[in-house]
Amino acid sequence: MPADSSAPAPSLLSCFRRPLWIGLGLFLLAFASILGTVTAPGFAWDEVFYIGAAENYRTWFRRIGSDAMKPEVLREFWQANKEHPPLAKLVIAAAMTLGEPVIGVLYSARMVSGFLLAALVLLVFLFMKKHFDPISGVLAALSLLLMPHVFGHAHFAELDLPMAFAWFACAAAFSEAVPGKPFSWAVSGLVFGLALLTKINALAIPPVLSLWGLFYFGRKALPACISFAIGIPVFFAGWPWLWTDTLPHLQDFMLTLKHRNPIPVYYFGRTYGLDAAAPFHYPLVMTLATLPAGTALAAALAAARSLRSIRSRPVEGFLLANAGFILLSASMPGVPKYDGVRLFLPAFPFLACLAGMGLRAAYRWLTQRLRSQHRAFAVAAAYFLWLAAAIAWMHPFYLSYYGGLAGGVRGAHSLLGMESTYWSDVVDEDAVQFIVDRTPPGGSFVVFPYERLAMDLILKEHLKKERPDIREEGFDEGRWDVALLNCRQGMFNEPAWELYRNGKPAFAHRRQGVPLCLGFINERKPANGVRGEQGQGNRDAPGMGRAR
Repeated sequence: MPADSSAPAPSLLSCFRRPLWIGLGLFLLAFASILGTVTAPGFAWDEVFYIGAAENYRTWFRRIGSDAMKPEVLREFWQANKEHPPLAKLVIAAAMTLGEPVIGVLYSARMVSGFLLAALVLLVFLFMKKHFDPISGVLAALSLLLMPHVFGHAHFAELDLPMAFAWFACAAAFSEAVPGKPFSWAVSGLVFGLALLTKINALAIPPVLSLWGLFYFGRKALPACISFAIGIPVFFAGWPWLWTDTLPHLQDFMLTLKHRNPIPVYYFGRTYGLDAAAPFHYPLVMTLATLPAGTALAAALAAARSLRSIRSRPVEGFLLANAGFILLSASMPGVPKYDGVRLFLPAFPFLACLAGMGLRAAYRWLTQRLRSQHRAFAVAAAYFLWLAAAIAWMHPFYLSYYGGLAGGVRGAHSLLGMESTYWSDVVDEDAVQFIVDRTPPGGSFVVFPYERLAMDLILKEHLKKERPDIREEGFDEGRWDVALLNCRQGMFNEPAWELYRNGKPAFAHRRQGVPLCLGFINERKPANGVRGEQGQGNRDAPGMGRAR
C-alpha cells in the first residue's frame, strides 16, 4: 500500500527522504540499547545449554586438521543440546571467541541476540519502507524495538530471538522471489535452510508462504515455492552431528521433539502442564496481555482495515498470514504452551509491521485533526517516549512486563492470575548478593525454583569465591538459613506457596508491588546452624521455614 498521496507533504519529516541513514540510525539505537543493559538481567535458565553447546563447538573447531572428522569426535562435540539445530549456537561460539577477552563469555554470548534484534529492526524498517513508506517503516521498527518482551529476549543467549529474525528474513526473501528471478529463488531457499538450522520451527514456514504466494500470484509463485527444497541440503550440510549415523541421529532428533518433558505454567490462577496443557487461547491472550496497549490496538486496527479488502492487498495479506499462522499453530493441541510469549516470538515482527500501518493511519488522522504536522509529530514522539519509559521502569526484568490490556503488572497478577516471571532472570546479582550477605557462617541457602545447571555454573561459582563456607540446602525440608524464591508460580509447590503468601521477605524485587524475586531469613533456625526445638518442629513440617 503506497503512501497516501492526498496527505500534505511531510515538510517537518523531510529527513525521511534519506531512508538509508534512518535505517542505520535505527540499527545503532537498537544495538546501543542492548549494549547498555545486557549485563543487568540474571542468568536465564536456557542460556546454560546454548553456551555449553557453543563451547563444545569451539573445542571441535580447534581440532580441525587433526581428528575433527572422525565419527566419534563428531558425536562427542556435536551431540550437546542436540534438541536444537546449531546455527545460533555457532554464532554464539564465534561471539564468545571474539568477545571473551573483553567482556567475558556470558555477555559476549548475549550480544548475538542484541545484534540480531538490531538487524531485525533494520529489516522491518526496510520492508515497510519498500512496500509502504519510510514513516511506516520507522513506526513499525520502533514498535518492534519497544515491545518489552522482544527487547527483553535480546538480552539472553537464546534461540527464540534468532528464530524471530530467521522467520522474518525468510518470509521477506520469499516475498522478493514471488514473482522474481532465479537468483531470488536461490536466495529464498538458502535463507530457509538457515532458518531450519536456527530452530526446527522453521518447518512451518513453507506451508504458510506457499499458500500466500499461490493465493495472490498463482503459477508465478511455483518456482519460489519449489526453491524451499534448497533448504534441505543446507540443513544437513550445516549440522555436523548429522554427518555421521545420519538416519539414527535424525530419528533421535525427531523423537526428542516429540517427547518433551511437560513444563508447567501458571495461567488465569491455575497451574497447567502436568495434568493438562494450557488452553488453546494461551498464545493469543499472552500476546495481547504482553504488548503495549497502543501497539496492540494499532495492529488490530490495521488488521481490521486490511481484512476488508484482503484480496487486493498482497503485502497486507502477507503480514496477516504470517502473524496469524504463527499464533494459530501455537494454539493447536499438542503444541507446547509455556514461558510467556517466547515460543511464538516470531509473530511479533509481523505484528510490529501491522502496528506501523495502524500508527501511520493514526498519524494521518492526527495531522488532519490538529491541522499541524508539528503537533502530530509531538504526539507520536510522546507515545514512543512513553513506551521507552515503560521499558526503563521494568529494567532489568523486561520479561515480567504486562501491558494496559492486562491491567499492567499488578492487574495481570492480582486480577487475572498470570505468571509473574519464568526464566529466572530475576535472580540477578543483587539477589545473589543477598545470599552472600545474609547467610550466617557455615550456614545454608536455597534457591527455588531453579535450573540445576544454571545455578551450578553461575550461582555456586559466585558463592564459591565469596562464601566458600556455606552450602546449598533442600527447599522443602525448611532447614535452610536463607532462601531466594523465584516467583515462577507455575513451578511452586505447597511450601513455596506458603512462603510466598505468608512469609515476611527480607529482600524483594517488585514491580507495581508484584513480587518477582523474594529473599527470606529462616528465623526458626538458630544462626549457628544447630537446630533447637523450633527447628526440630520445622523438620516435621517440611517447607514451613518462613521468616517471621
